[in-house]
Amino acid sequence: MNIIDLDSENRFEPQLKEGSIKKVLMIEDNINDANIMQEMLTDAIESSFELIRADCLESALEKLLAGGIDIVLLDLSLPDSQVQDTFSRLYERTPDVPIIVLASPEEEPLAVRAAQLGAEDYIIKGKTDSLQLRHLIKYAFEQHELQHELSNLTLVDKLTGLYTKQSLFILSQHYLKLANRAEKGMMYFLVDIGNFNEISKTFGSAEQENALIDTANILKQTFRRSDVIARYAESIFAVVAIEASKDSDKILTYRLQTNLDKYNQSSNRDFKLSLQIGIAYYNPKYPCSIIEVIARACKSLYTKVGSNLE
Repeated sequence: MNIIDLDSENRFEPQLKEGSIKKVLMIEDNINDANIMQEMLTDAIESSFELIRADCLESALEKLLAGGIDIVLLDLSLPDSQVQDTFSRLYERTPDVPIIVLASPEEEPLAVRAAQLGAEDYIIKGKTDSLQLRHLIKYAFEQHELQHELSNLTLVDKLTGLYTKQSLFILSQHYLKLANRAEKGMMYFLVDIGNFNEISKTFGSAEQENALIDTANILKQTFRRSDVIARYAESIFAVVAIEASKDSDKILTYRLQTNLDKYNQSSNRDFKLSLQIGIAYYNPKYPCSIIEVIARACKSLYTKVGSNLE
């Protein structure tokens, strides 16, 4: 979840464009939680909008299919859905509407998983105020629109389904501006398949392509959907972790290592993947260009992650 420093004197207060959000669908069966969220929405959006409420998944799907919904706030615990299935059931029917998940503290792991699967972000109930909600909605709405524009430009790598290098630079420039305004850092990762040439020589070009596809899937499992994942070069991937703290590299590296180990243990491929990773942190207090950040990540690229080809 994105965290705003509420004690900062010069805190970032994003403003949504007038009329950019006309209809909000809130799917929440707890009346008290729904009323609290409605009050926060009124403060957060600060312009005229229509709030549509649904207290179960079936009713929500009917309202979504009617069209016109700009953004969805989704409670995971609904009377007609298992909590672990709620997001996927909604998302598979309406992937073109940005979704922010509402979760209780004990549901946070499921909310994180929803963000990885396609939710724009998530809110932990009782730990969010109107300013934070405004930021999340603006961020989710802008990101969803930008991703839609990029998909129309076909800036997607056909093999892996990830963004291309060109897409990476377009998105990075956008998020760099947001990072500077919000005074929030970003983490850049470069991930290289260390045994890429060996896989090609030993097993052929088909398995080389499988190595690229499988690495892309590992990265999708590791990072949030709100992060930018791209195929940067032949065997190199780039990831921009949005609003990351300086020490989040340890958490994300550990998560990548865990997912890589699981893959190598369970995969039926003839090869095992070996990944190398380079990391650079963008600090808005010391602004620089995207090229400079990526150059720093390249410089540290050969810190080893994973095992050699077996």
